[in-house]
Amino acid sequence: ASSAEDGDRLRRLDLRPDPEGRLRINEVYCHDNTWRPTLEALLDASDTVLMDLRGFSTHNAGCIFELGQLVRRLASENVVLVCDKTTDLVLLRQILGNAWTAARREGHARGAAQVSIVRVERQARSELDLLMHCLVREPQSINAPA
Repeated sequence: ASSAEDGDRLRRLDLRPDPEGRLRINEVYCHDNTWRPTLEALLDASDTVLMDLRGFSTHNAGCIFELGQLVRRLASENVVLVCDKTTDLVLLRQILGNAWTAARREGHARGAAQVSIVRVERQARSELDLLMHCLVREPQSINAPA
């Protein structure tokens, strides 16, 4: 996709709140040759990103690319990652560390290199409250082993 096509996609998104005040959900379908530039355009237009990394492993090459772009395009304090017992946290920390080092070297690093990692196992009220807290407050790493 060209930059013009990515811009057209963003302009077509419905960003108005619903009558009850909830934000609308916009789905963007992409082919293998368009999802990367579309992701970059969406990140450049975003203030905060919530990414679900439950089940994340080396088999998730797309997620690895997305994590690198998050580090380059958003302040780290505005990134919230959801994980669970199936998330490879060692790999996640390695990828984030490498992405941060590369972004800093290239002059693209934003923020303090600290993202919020929230463990959600049962979708309990306490887990969801913590998740909401991280989306609107200071970054913190939650229940993630060192």
